[in-house]
Amino acid sequence: MGAYVGAVCTPSRTMVMTGRTVWHLPFARGPRGFQPTIDAKTAAENSLPAVFNRAGYVTFRTCKRGNSFEPANALFQIRHDATKRGPTHENGSPWHGDRVMEFLTDRARQPAEQRK
Repeated sequence: MGAYVGAVCTPSRTMVMTGRTVWHLPFARGPRGFQPTIDAKTAAENSLPAVFNRAGYVTFRTCKRGNSFEPANALFQIRHDATKRGPTHENGSPWHGDRVMEFLTDRARQPAEQRK
């Protein structure tokens, strides 16, 4: 599934986050003005972070800013968003990897009964 235009980041990320097809995303404008029957608030309440939060998991996100479904992104308990596109460790993708490793290291240090 793609998008209505050449730039597919936002629709693709929103599909993954909400479990909905491109034709049923909030704010979608499909062929002949098709309007989805879900609003952004409802989609966010049923998104990946919302479902995992309700199940008792600690939710974590690190990603570039923008090109995504912000109502769902806001539900992650721990969030490290930054646009990192450079060629160095600090301003490229390794920055995100470092955030993941920090999260996992911190979790491993917690007593088992404190981990969700």
